[in-house]
Amino acid sequence: MISYGPIFPEVERHADFAYRVQPHWGAAMALHEPYRDRMAALEHRLASELERARYVVMNPVPAGGVLNEADWLPVREAFAEHFQRLAD
Repeated sequence: MISYGPIFPEVERHADFAYRVQPHWGAAMALHEPYRDRMAALEHRLASELERARYVVMNPVPAGGVLNEADWLPVREAFAEHFQRLAD
């Protein structure tokens, strides 16, 4: 198992934040969702590129979010250190 990160910062939460308790839950989720969607796009791209490079990916990774190429390049480089065919 290989991990990489953190990629994005943790969103700031109100001092009275509690899991799934409004109003601060909604505010935190509004800040979190763009990062979540960017991460989903990265996970999908990584799985797709690993499969394209003939690695076996154990779990399907559904598409999510719009990929920002600037986000992708450092992730690809980090994983290519361990999965050399990604660099091809």
